[in-house]
Amino acid sequence: MNYQGKRYDDLLNQIQLADYLLLSARLRFALSHNVYLFVGGGNLLDSKYEQWRGFSAPGVNGFLGLRVIF
Repeated sequence: MNYQGKRYDDLLNQIQLADYLLLSARLRFALSHNVYLFVGGGNLLDSKYEQWRGFSAPGVNGFLGLRVIF
C-alpha cells in the first residue's frame, strides 16, 4: 500500500496534484527448490492519478512470471 499526499508540481507552488492511494499485491509459489512462479498486480483499486502533471498513470495492471535459480 502506498499513499501519496497532495503536492505541488511547479516551482512556484501554484499547481497542486491530488492525493492518491495505491494497493499492490504479489504472490510467489515454489514449484521446486529452484523454480518459482509469481503473479501480482498493481493499482488494484484502479486509482486515477498523476505522478507528474499531464501524465496519467496506468489503471489496474498485472504480471506473471517464472524464476529459475541455477
